[in-house]
Amino acid sequence: MALADYKPSIPIPPPGQTRDYPQPTSHGKIPFSYPGKGPSTALSGSTAFWIWGDLSTSSKPPLIALHGGPGMPHTYMLPFALIYADYGIPVIMYDQIGSGESTRFKNRVLDADFWTPELFVEELENLIKHFKLTSFDLLGHSWGGHLATTFALEKQPKALRKLIICNSPSDLRSLRSATRELRGKMPQAIQDTIDQCEQADSFESEDGMTAMMYMYTLYGCRVQPWPKELMDCMAAVAEDNTCYKTMAGTSAMTMDGTMMHVPGPEDRLDQITEETCPGGLMMVTSTHDMAPPETMTAYFTKPKCRVKWVHLPLSSHFTMLEETDDLMKHVGTFLNLV
Repeated sequence: MALADYKPSIPIPPPGQTRDYPQPTSHGKIPFSYPGKGPSTALSGSTAFWIWGDLSTSSKPPLIALHGGPGMPHTYMLPFALIYADYGIPVIMYDQIGSGESTRFKNRVLDADFWTPELFVEELENLIKHFKLTSFDLLGHSWGGHLATTFALEKQPKALRKLIICNSPSDLRSLRSATRELRGKMPQAIQDTIDQCEQADSFESEDGMTAMMYMYTLYGCRVQPWPKELMDCMAAVAEDNTCYKTMAGTSAMTMDGTMMHVPGPEDRLDQITEETCPGGLMMVTSTHDMAPPETMTAYFTKPKCRVKWVHLPLSSHFTMLEETDDLMKHVGTFLNLV
Protein backbone atom coordinates (compact mmCIF):
# COMPACT_ATOMS: atom_id res chain seq x y z
CA MET A 1 0.00 0.00 0.00
CA ALA A 2 1.49 3.34 -1.08
CA LEU A 3 1.84 6.01 1.59
CA ALA A 4 -0.44 8.35 -0.37
CA ASP A 5 -3.24 5.79 -0.08
CA TYR A 6 -3.50 6.28 3.67
CA LYS A 7 -6.39 8.68 4.25
CA PRO A 8 -7.23 9.99 7.73
CA SER A 9 -10.87 9.57 8.75
CA ILE A 10 -12.84 12.59 10.00
CA PRO A 11 -16.38 11.36 10.81
CA ILE A 12 -17.77 14.78 11.77
CA PRO A 13 -15.81 17.60 10.14
CA PRO A 14 -16.03 21.11 11.61
CA PRO A 15 -18.08 23.71 9.72
CA GLY A 16 -15.12 25.91 8.88
CA GLN A 17 -15.60 29.53 7.84
CA THR A 18 -19.12 30.43 6.77
CA ARG A 19 -18.57 34.05 5.69
CA ASP A 20 -15.96 36.50 4.54
CA TYR A 21 -14.10 38.73 6.96
CA PRO A 22 -13.60 42.49 6.46
CA GLN A 23 -10.57 44.06 4.86
CA PRO A 24 -8.20 45.95 7.19
CA THR A 25 -8.74 49.65 7.78
CA SER A 26 -5.00 50.39 7.78
CA HIS A 27 -1.69 48.65 7.13
CA GLY A 28 1.88 49.76 7.70
CA LYS A 29 5.22 49.08 9.32
CA ILE A 30 6.74 50.07 12.66
CA PRO A 31 10.50 50.52 13.17
CA PHE A 32 11.89 48.00 15.65
CA SER A 33 15.38 47.84 17.09
CA TYR A 34 16.57 45.34 19.67
CA PRO A 35 19.98 45.22 21.37
CA GLY A 36 19.93 41.46 21.92
CA LYS A 37 22.74 40.00 23.99
CA GLY A 38 25.37 42.12 22.28
CA PRO A 39 26.47 43.39 18.86
CA SER A 40 26.26 39.95 17.26
CA THR A 41 22.57 39.55 18.17
CA ALA A 42 21.34 43.15 17.86
CA LEU A 43 18.80 43.85 15.14
CA SER A 44 17.20 46.76 13.39
CA GLY A 45 14.15 46.19 11.23
CA SER A 46 10.41 46.72 11.04
CA THR A 47 7.18 45.06 12.14
CA ALA A 48 4.34 44.89 9.61
CA PHE A 49 0.88 45.48 11.10
CA TRP A 50 -2.79 45.44 10.06
CA ILE A 51 -5.62 47.21 11.91
CA TRP A 52 -9.38 46.81 11.70
CA GLY A 53 -11.15 49.88 13.11
CA ASP A 54 -9.96 53.28 14.33
CA LEU A 55 -7.77 53.20 17.43
CA SER A 56 -8.14 56.94 17.99
CA THR A 57 -11.94 57.09 18.04
CA SER A 58 -13.10 53.72 19.35
CA SER A 59 -14.42 53.59 22.90
CA LYS A 60 -13.48 49.91 23.13
CA PRO A 61 -9.99 48.60 23.92
CA PRO A 62 -8.37 46.99 20.87
CA LEU A 63 -7.64 43.28 20.66
CA ILE A 64 -4.05 42.41 19.74
CA ALA A 65 -3.96 38.96 18.11
CA LEU A 66 -0.64 37.07 18.23
CA HIS A 67 0.02 34.36 15.66
CA GLY A 68 1.85 31.12 16.27
CA GLY A 69 4.90 29.42 14.86
CA PRO A 70 7.20 30.97 15.76
CA GLY A 71 7.78 32.12 12.21
CA MET A 72 4.26 31.75 10.79
CA PRO A 73 2.77 35.00 9.44
CA HIS A 74 -0.57 36.33 10.61
CA THR A 75 -2.61 35.16 7.60
CA TYR A 76 -4.30 32.19 9.30
CA MET A 77 -5.47 34.52 12.09
CA LEU A 78 -7.53 36.68 9.70
CA PRO A 79 -10.89 35.29 10.91
CA PHE A 80 -10.35 37.29 14.11
CA ALA A 81 -11.12 40.35 12.00
CA LEU A 82 -14.74 39.27 12.50
CA ILE A 83 -14.44 40.54 16.08
CA TYR A 84 -14.38 44.04 14.59
CA ALA A 85 -17.21 43.28 12.16
CA ASP A 86 -19.46 41.70 14.78
CA TYR A 87 -18.64 43.64 17.95
CA GLY A 88 -17.04 46.89 16.82
CA ILE A 89 -13.86 46.02 18.72
CA PRO A 90 -10.70 47.23 16.94
CA VAL A 91 -8.31 44.40 16.08
CA ILE A 92 -4.54 44.62 15.60
CA MET A 93 -2.57 41.86 13.91
CA TYR A 94 1.09 41.86 12.97
CA ASP A 95 3.75 39.61 11.50
CA GLN A 96 6.30 38.87 14.18
CA ILE A 97 9.85 39.73 13.23
CA GLY A 98 11.33 37.11 10.90
CA SER A 99 8.01 36.28 9.22
CA GLY A 100 5.59 37.56 6.60
CA GLU A 101 6.05 41.20 5.66
CA SER A 102 8.22 42.02 8.67
CA THR A 103 12.00 42.06 8.39
CA ARG A 104 13.52 38.64 7.77
CA PHE A 105 16.88 37.33 8.92
CA LYS A 106 17.58 34.25 6.80
CA ASN A 107 21.24 34.30 7.76
CA ARG A 108 20.26 33.60 11.38
CA VAL A 109 19.03 30.02 10.96
CA LEU A 110 19.73 27.89 14.07
CA ASP A 111 21.05 30.98 15.89
CA ALA A 112 19.67 30.30 19.37
CA ASP A 113 21.12 33.52 20.80
CA PHE A 114 19.26 35.59 18.22
CA TRP A 115 15.84 33.88 18.17
CA THR A 116 14.66 34.11 21.78
CA PRO A 117 11.28 34.67 23.47
CA GLU A 118 12.69 37.94 24.83
CA LEU A 119 13.05 39.26 21.27
CA PHE A 120 9.32 38.81 20.61
CA VAL A 121 8.31 40.20 24.01
CA GLU A 122 10.23 43.38 23.23
CA GLU A 123 8.68 43.57 19.76
CA LEU A 124 5.18 43.37 21.23
CA GLU A 125 6.00 46.06 23.76
CA ASN A 126 7.37 48.22 20.93
CA LEU A 127 4.07 47.88 19.04
CA ILE A 128 2.01 48.80 22.11
CA LYS A 129 4.16 51.87 22.75
CA HIS A 130 3.99 52.90 19.09
CA PHE A 131 0.20 53.03 19.17
CA LYS A 132 0.19 54.61 22.66
CA LEU A 133 -2.33 52.07 23.91
CA THR A 134 -3.65 52.85 27.37
CA SER A 135 -5.91 49.79 27.44
CA PHE A 136 -5.86 46.63 25.34
CA ASP A 137 -6.78 42.95 25.29
CA LEU A 138 -4.33 40.26 24.23
CA LEU A 139 -5.08 37.01 22.37
CA GLY A 140 -2.43 34.44 21.56
CA HIS A 141 -2.73 31.24 19.56
CA SER A 142 -0.28 28.33 19.93
CA TRP A 143 3.21 29.91 20.23
CA GLY A 144 1.34 33.24 20.37
CA GLY A 145 -0.26 32.07 23.63
CA HIS A 146 3.18 31.39 25.07
CA LEU A 147 4.25 34.87 23.94
CA ALA A 148 1.15 36.55 25.38
CA THR A 149 1.61 34.83 28.74
CA THR A 150 5.33 35.55 28.90
CA PHE A 151 4.66 39.20 28.03
CA ALA A 152 2.05 39.49 30.79
CA LEU A 153 4.37 37.87 33.33
CA GLU A 154 7.55 39.73 32.40
CA LYS A 155 6.11 43.19 31.77
CA GLN A 156 3.06 43.18 34.07
CA PRO A 157 1.59 45.89 31.77
CA LYS A 158 -0.85 48.24 33.46
CA ALA A 159 -2.77 48.64 30.21
CA LEU A 160 -3.55 44.92 29.83
CA ARG A 161 -7.23 44.21 30.50
CA LYS A 162 -8.04 40.67 29.33
CA LEU A 163 -5.98 37.70 28.20
CA ILE A 164 -7.13 34.94 25.80
CA ILE A 165 -5.00 31.82 25.31
CA CYS A 166 -5.97 29.54 22.41
CA ASN A 167 -4.58 26.04 21.82
CA SER A 168 -1.36 26.79 23.67
CA PRO A 169 0.17 24.38 26.21
CA SER A 170 1.42 25.85 29.46
CA ASP A 171 4.64 23.82 29.11
CA LEU A 172 6.01 23.11 25.64
CA ARG A 173 7.62 19.90 26.83
CA SER A 174 4.14 18.50 27.44
CA LEU A 175 3.29 19.33 23.82
CA ARG A 176 6.20 17.23 22.58
CA SER A 177 5.05 14.31 24.73
CA ALA A 178 1.46 14.67 23.53
CA THR A 179 2.57 14.85 19.89
CA ARG A 180 4.56 11.65 20.22
CA GLU A 181 1.57 9.91 21.81
CA LEU A 182 -0.67 10.97 18.91
CA ARG A 183 1.98 9.81 16.48
CA GLY A 184 1.82 6.33 17.99
CA LYS A 185 -1.87 6.08 17.00
CA MET A 186 -1.19 6.54 13.29
CA PRO A 187 -0.57 3.72 10.76
CA GLN A 188 2.83 2.11 11.11
CA ALA A 189 3.87 3.19 7.62
CA ILE A 190 3.24 6.82 8.55
CA GLN A 191 5.19 6.42 11.78
CA ASP A 192 8.11 4.78 9.96
CA THR A 193 8.23 7.63 7.45
CA ILE A 194 8.28 10.21 10.24
CA ASP A 195 11.15 8.34 11.90
CA GLN A 196 13.12 8.30 8.65
CA CYS A 197 12.51 12.01 8.04
CA GLU A 198 13.62 12.86 11.57
CA GLN A 199 16.85 10.92 11.10
CA ALA A 200 17.46 12.80 7.84
CA ASP A 201 16.45 16.12 9.49
CA SER A 202 14.10 16.81 6.58
CA PHE A 203 10.43 16.35 5.72
CA GLU A 204 10.81 17.79 2.22
CA SER A 205 10.45 14.48 0.33
CA GLU A 206 7.09 13.49 -1.14
CA ASP A 207 6.63 10.79 1.50
CA GLY A 208 7.69 13.20 4.24
CA MET A 209 5.09 15.75 3.15
CA THR A 210 2.46 13.02 2.93
CA ALA A 211 3.20 11.87 6.47
CA MET A 212 3.03 15.45 7.77
CA MET A 213 -0.27 16.09 6.04
CA TYR A 214 -1.73 12.90 7.50
CA MET A 215 -1.02 14.18 10.99
CA TYR A 216 -1.95 17.80 10.29
CA THR A 217 -5.28 16.72 8.79
CA LEU A 218 -6.19 14.92 12.02
CA TYR A 219 -4.68 17.25 14.61
CA GLY A 220 -3.93 20.53 12.81
CA CYS A 221 -6.91 21.56 10.69
CA ARG A 222 -9.80 19.17 10.05
CA VAL A 223 -11.44 21.35 7.40
CA GLN A 224 -10.97 19.86 3.93
CA PRO A 225 -9.62 21.21 1.73
CA TRP A 226 -7.49 23.46 3.85
CA PRO A 227 -8.56 27.13 3.86
CA LYS A 228 -6.53 29.53 1.75
CA GLU A 229 -5.47 31.42 4.88
CA LEU A 230 -3.68 28.33 6.19
CA MET A 231 -2.25 27.32 2.81
CA ASP A 232 -0.77 30.82 2.41
CA CYS A 233 0.74 30.58 5.87
CA MET A 234 2.31 27.18 5.25
CA ALA A 235 3.69 28.35 1.90
CA ALA A 236 5.32 31.30 3.65
CA VAL A 237 6.99 29.02 6.19
CA ALA A 238 8.20 26.72 3.42
CA GLU A 239 9.73 29.74 1.68
CA ASP A 240 11.49 30.92 4.86
CA ASN A 241 11.63 28.59 7.87
CA THR A 242 14.57 30.33 9.56
CA CYS A 243 12.76 31.22 12.78
CA TYR A 244 10.50 28.15 12.84
CA LYS A 245 13.32 25.65 12.34
CA THR A 246 15.41 27.32 15.04
CA MET A 247 12.77 27.67 17.74
CA ALA A 248 10.20 24.96 16.98
CA GLY A 249 12.25 22.41 15.06
CA THR A 250 12.17 20.52 11.80
CA SER A 251 8.41 20.04 12.04
CA ALA A 252 5.49 19.97 14.48
CA MET A 253 6.06 16.24 14.67
CA THR A 254 9.65 16.58 15.80
CA MET A 255 9.50 19.55 18.21
CA ASP A 256 13.27 19.67 18.68
CA GLY A 257 13.87 23.43 18.54
CA THR A 258 15.31 25.76 21.14
CA MET A 259 11.90 26.42 22.73
CA MET A 260 11.95 22.89 24.10
CA HIS A 261 14.81 23.93 26.37
CA VAL A 262 13.16 27.11 27.65
CA PRO A 263 10.89 26.75 30.71
CA GLY A 264 7.26 27.39 29.86
CA PRO A 265 5.05 29.73 31.88
CA GLU A 266 3.32 26.90 33.80
CA ASP A 267 5.27 27.34 37.06
CA ARG A 268 4.62 31.10 37.06
CA LEU A 269 0.93 31.21 36.18
CA ASP A 270 0.01 32.00 39.78
CA GLN A 271 1.65 35.39 39.12
CA ILE A 272 -1.22 36.22 36.76
CA THR A 273 -3.44 37.98 39.27
CA GLU A 274 -6.44 40.29 39.17
CA GLU A 275 -3.96 43.15 39.03
CA THR A 276 -2.12 41.62 36.05
CA CYS A 277 -5.29 40.69 34.21
CA PRO A 278 -8.20 42.63 35.76
CA GLY A 279 -10.71 41.57 33.13
CA GLY A 280 -9.92 37.89 33.50
CA LEU A 281 -8.42 35.13 31.36
CA MET A 282 -10.12 32.88 28.82
CA MET A 283 -8.54 29.64 27.63
CA VAL A 284 -9.62 27.78 24.49
CA THR A 285 -9.09 24.05 23.94
CA SER A 286 -10.34 21.60 21.34
CA THR A 287 -10.94 17.86 21.22
CA HIS A 288 -8.58 16.88 18.38
CA ASP A 289 -5.76 19.34 19.00
CA MET A 290 -2.13 18.23 18.78
CA ALA A 291 -1.95 20.24 22.02
CA PRO A 292 -4.74 18.37 23.85
CA PRO A 293 -6.75 19.99 26.67
CA GLU A 294 -4.68 18.35 29.41
CA THR A 295 -1.64 20.38 28.30
CA MET A 296 -3.54 23.57 29.12
CA THR A 297 -5.25 22.77 32.44
CA ALA A 298 -2.72 24.85 34.39
CA TYR A 299 -4.23 27.95 32.75
CA PHE A 300 -7.48 27.08 34.51
CA THR A 301 -6.14 26.08 37.92
CA LYS A 302 -3.16 28.35 38.64
CA PRO A 303 -3.92 31.99 37.75
CA LYS A 304 -5.20 34.21 40.58
CA CYS A 305 -7.79 35.94 38.43
CA ARG A 306 -11.13 35.00 36.91
CA VAL A 307 -10.75 32.23 34.32
CA LYS A 308 -13.20 30.98 31.69
CA TRP A 309 -12.64 27.68 29.85
CA VAL A 310 -14.08 27.30 26.34
CA HIS A 311 -13.89 23.93 24.57
CA LEU A 312 -14.60 23.39 20.86
CA PRO A 313 -15.61 19.75 20.21
CA LEU A 314 -15.02 19.48 16.44
CA SER A 315 -11.76 21.39 16.08
CA SER A 316 -8.10 20.51 16.19
CA HIS A 317 -5.29 23.10 16.39
CA PHE A 318 -6.42 25.91 14.05
CA THR A 319 -9.75 26.50 15.77
CA MET A 320 -10.30 29.92 14.16
CA LEU A 321 -10.50 28.17 10.77
CA GLU A 322 -12.57 25.19 11.94
CA GLU A 323 -15.37 26.37 14.24
CA THR A 324 -15.00 30.01 13.26
CA ASP A 325 -18.40 31.42 14.22
CA ASP A 326 -18.53 29.66 17.59
CA LEU A 327 -15.03 30.81 18.52
CA MET A 328 -15.71 34.41 17.49
CA LYS A 329 -18.91 34.39 19.54
CA HIS A 330 -17.03 33.18 22.62
CA VAL A 331 -14.22 35.72 22.13
CA GLY A 332 -16.54 38.65 21.41
CA THR A 333 -18.81 37.87 24.37
CA PHE A 334 -15.84 37.57 26.71
CA LEU A 335 -14.33 40.84 25.54
CA ASN A 336 -17.65 42.66 25.98
CA LEU A 337 -18.11 41.48 29.57
CA VAL A 338 -17.54 44.26 32.10
